[in-house]
Amino acid sequence: MKNNLSLKCNINTKISICKSYDRIRTFVLRERKLTRNQLNAVNSHWSDIVIQFQPKLINFSKLFGSDKLVIMEIGFGNGNSLVQMAQNNSQQNFLGIEVYLPGIANCLVELKKTDIKNLRLIYCDVRDVLENMIPDNSLHKIQLFFPDPWPKNCHHKRRLVNTSFANLARQKLKDSGSLLHIVTDCKNYASYIVKTIDSINNHKNQSLYSQDDIMLSKDRPITKFEQRSNLLGHKIYELIFRTIK
Repeated sequence: MKNNLSLKCNINTKISICKSYDRIRTFVLRERKLTRNQLNAVNSHWSDIVIQFQPKLINFSKLFGSDKLVIMEIGFGNGNSLVQMAQNNSQQNFLGIEVYLPGIANCLVELKKTDIKNLRLIYCDVRDVLENMIPDNSLHKIQLFFPDPWPKNCHHKRRLVNTSFANLARQKLKDSGSLLHIVTDCKNYASYIVKTIDSINNHKNQSLYSQDDIMLSKDRPITKFEQRSNLLGHKIYELIFRTIK
């Protein structure tokens, strides 16, 4: 039954990705149709919640109407856990970055069920966002929950977390005590991430990050991907790096 065929998207949802691509993409765009609920949510909430990409630094105080700490989540999937975190942590502001339109749309569906004001979304490649829109020393936390591990050796170059990303993330995080929080069920990727952080610390002859021993899993909802990993018996690797000035 194709009831959604009569609905039209009234918002320009073309992904905001810089045209000057001289780097390898860390994702593959997939064309998926939106459901009726998702289309309705996009039409009613897109302009209020989704920020259009532009090469201009965001004023977070103006964007959220407050000076609360800002948490950025990269690749939030269907958005359920991100909305839940925003609901449970009203003392913080949340910025979600996603390249898949159904994920943005579903997050808007969940947002419609709440009255939260501390969540905004950007439909764009996070590297473009970090380089062009996020002020230095402005984020309290960057979180990546189950980024694509690109397990084949020939695809490791597509991994988001690399030396360039780790340095850029550190530039955007506040000094002394801000967090880079990564969760994966891929042992190889977890080891790769730890080695990457170690390499930039050694290269600069100073510690930009320290690996934290604390576990923050109780402070975050279980994602849909994590539920699947648990059912399959996969070990979850929770990597937490704390910034050092």
